[in-house]
Amino acid sequence: MMITLYQQKQEMEWLKQQELSYLQQVEEIQRDIESLQQQLEISNDDEYIEKIARQQLKMIGSEEMLIIDIGQQ
Repeated sequence: MMITLYQQKQEMEWLKQQELSYLQQVEEIQRDIESLQQQLEISNDDEYIEKIARQQLKMIGSEEMLIIDIGQQ
C-alpha cells in the first residue's frame, strides 16, 4: 500500500511538471500567433508594401528617377 501511494505521488509530481511545460509552450505559441497577426495586419498597409518594395526589391515610384553614382567603386 505504501509503495502504491509513493508511486502515485511521484506520478502526480511528474504530471504537474508536464502540465507546466505544456502551459509554457502554449503561452509561447500564443505570443507567436499574436506577433504573426500583427505582421499580417501591417502587411496589408500600402505604406508598408511600398517600404518593402523599395528596400528589398529596389523599386522606385512612377514619378521618380533612379540615379546611380558610378564614381565610387
